[in-house]
Amino acid sequence: MSFILCVETSSKNCSVAIANNGEVYNVKEELDDNYCHGQKLHVLIADLLLESNLSLNQVDAFCFSEGPGSYTGLRIGAAAVKGFAFVLQKPIITVSTLESMVQGHIMSAYSEVNPELHKHNYFCAVLDSRQGEVYAAIYNSNYTPLLLPSACEIKNLSSIIFELLEKQKSNSKNSYSIEIFGPGSYKLSDVLLMNNHDSDGQSLSDYIKFPNGSNFMPSAAYLCSFAHDKFTNNKFVDAAYFEPTYLKHFVPSKPKSST
Repeated sequence: MSFILCVETSSKNCSVAIANNGEVYNVKEELDDNYCHGQKLHVLIADLLLESNLSLNQVDAFCFSEGPGSYTGLRIGAAAVKGFAFVLQKPIITVSTLESMVQGHIMSAYSEVNPELHKHNYFCAVLDSRQGEVYAAIYNSNYTPLLLPSACEIKNLSSIIFELLEKQKSNSKNSYSIEIFGPGSYKLSDVLLMNNHDSDGQSLSDYIKFPNGSNFMPSAAYLCSFAHDKFTNNKFVDAAYFEPTYLKHFVPSKPKSST
């Protein structure tokens, strides 16, 4: 039996979970448009451990959702994980935020139905990176990356999606769709659902779906199975040197007024 504390701070959802042999043992989350990680992360961890009847000493490893995502959120999460790991001399595991979102979406959308239903689908997880861009990754149902986590302009990502659909449509007898989800997906909906046609005159927009749309958030619960697999295979990172996957340089901005 292994207990792994999973931390997800890449978005507005401050989320922590305990993984027990790959299953979600317990999870605590708080969604805040103003990003509450600095105030809430350690409170949520304390509440999670108390509810789980565990102490930090009983945790076997720490798992961190490495990004991409909010620069400040990722730094807060990374600092917390590094501090715990250093003091307790426990290993650190990192997981791609976007890949964990894809697995989380597939598990939540298809776990209680025929698993073959998603076999011919693509999955695009999208986070808002502001400034007319998004962080995005595309995977097939076997979790093979078709677009590795990237910072993309909306126009360029739309072109990638249409090219992928048209190529698959011409090479396969099966009808492939792409499911797009995550807090940045709203930026793509208007562009992708316009009247875009393939070489046969058929609208490619018919193959594009937005299940849950912007309501699907990254969650520490989606890290649990990855954390267990990496823990079992000793796939750890160096606590002293690892950094979150930012993909972009930090650009400071004025804080929102509290009035």
